[in-house]
Amino acid sequence: MAQPEVLFLIITAIFASTYLIAYTAASNDYDESSQTSGSCSQEETATRCKPIESPCGCFMGPSGPAGATGAPGTVGPSGLPGVQGPQGLTGSIGPKGDPGLEGQVGLKGSTGESGTAGQNGVNGEKGEAGQDGANGARGLKGTKGLKGDSGEKGDEGDVGPGGHKGDSGTKGDKGDTGKGTKGDAGTPYVPPPLSMFTATLTSSLHVSSGYQTVAFNSVKMNAGNDYSATSGFFTCRIPGMYSFSVTVLSHPQYDLNIYLMRNEVQEARAYYNYMSDKSGYSTIGHSIVLDLEEGDEIYIRAHPTTYLYASGTGSNVFTGHLLYAAADMSVENEATEI
Repeated sequence: MAQPEVLFLIITAIFASTYLIAYTAASNDYDESSQTSGSCSQEETATRCKPIESPCGCFMGPSGPAGATGAPGTVGPSGLPGVQGPQGLTGSIGPKGDPGLEGQVGLKGSTGESGTAGQNGVNGEKGEAGQDGANGARGLKGTKGLKGDSGEKGDEGDVGPGGHKGDSGTKGDKGDTGKGTKGDAGTPYVPPPLSMFTATLTSSLHVSSGYQTVAFNSVKMNAGNDYSATSGFFTCRIPGMYSFSVTVLSHPQYDLNIYLMRNEVQEARAYYNYMSDKSGYSTIGHSIVLDLEEGDEIYIRAHPTTYLYASGTGSNVFTGHLLYAAADMSVENEATEI
């Protein structure tokens, strides 16, 4: 429908509504006036109906025949906008539409806040050991695993080197005087067994033929009296570990060849050949540690053609001493095994 026609219908409806409202109000006034006065004068009856001016109103005659259709009137001016009507009822939900096209990927959202850490789970029970499988191929080097459980305490290690001396601490408060209980009586002190000697040769000794025992005749020290200056023998009285040493001076024109003997067994030898060195006197020596039994004899034996040159009391010396008694060694071994 065209817009002018719509406006015409709106204006027509407004005028019709206004007329109907005025007519209804005049009829009501007439009814009230008739009830009050009972009748109207002929002058009022003959006069055109003026609903608003006359309280009596007017009597309308019967409708006349319909007149001929008049010519269309001119389009009237646009009427005022009508009052907005009440909101209509909510319509029913329409059918589901076709799926829309897939949208583009949206922008990356901002990082959310970190969630709270979850509680540690309960350790599961230890499973049974599986059977040994065949050796597989050597795998690649794996990443560093988690720290394992602490192993069993190892054996006590050696004592490390001493650390640097620390700074002196502050002096503490004086403590209460303590009173300890009397301890048990200790075992009586038993001094360790002693067996040691030092002897020198005061005169030169030239062995021209056969083997000869060298008697170091000047005894400097003989704890335990186990060395004999007369025979030159040391006789073991206390079984254990001993240390022996001998130092002798050679003549520039003679060989020097001596042996340290245990019973009839050679344990050590010191040798000098004068042909290899004609520069003068030479001092040679030897030392050894032996495990002796009670009754073993230790002495120095000289080889034929040996010349021991005595130049003062300290040129030729024979010495020996006990390191550990056999009883002490057995106690120490038991402590080591424990």
